[in-house]
Amino acid sequence: MKIQDLMTKNPYCCRADDNLTAVARILWERDCGCVPVLDAKEQLVGIVTDRDVCMAAYTQGKRLDEIALRAVMTRHVTTVQPTDEVGVAEQKLAGSQVRRLPVVDQRGKVVGLLAINDLLRAAAAGGGKAGACERLVSTLAVIGVPRPRAAAHGPASAPTVVLPGRASAEAAVKAEPVTAAGKGQKPDHRGKKK
Repeated sequence: MKIQDLMTKNPYCCRADDNLTAVARILWERDCGCVPVLDAKEQLVGIVTDRDVCMAAYTQGKRLDEIALRAVMTRHVTTVQPTDEVGVAEQKLAGSQVRRLPVVDQRGKVVGLLAINDLLRAAAAGGGKAGACERLVSTLAVIGVPRPRAAAHGPASAPTVVLPGRASAEAAVKAEPVTAAGKGQKPDHRGKKK
């Protein structure tokens, strides 16, 4: 199956010189989790997620209209093309540990957005073919591997991940960190075991 069969076509985009209010408006009104960022020539220069907006507001202590999108957006964006096979998207989602990929044409123009949810819906609608479902579960497991805390606060760095496959899903599960609450148990908001 091709990406063009699953992607959201013509997603709403914003400009690099916008502020976060413009981004928040698109996120809210279009019920989406990310917005591609374009330059004046309509070329993809970044992407911003709902989490980026939230963390920028929290860490900077400013109103959204006071925060420049350019300062918050991710500049190194993994993309796919509409004619790529779904397997290519799964590998790129896992390799970059992201949940969404902008879809660009040969000129670099954004023509769509592919989310992990698009792949999940396609797998469910397709009767859940064993190989496809296993690959998708592996992809989700790799995406969900926690990143080192320092990576969340510093410049974006490419995480070291195992590409999708049966072994990678098992490795991702085994890679679960040991927390103060104990292996496999996450502390609640007060730091107690659940």
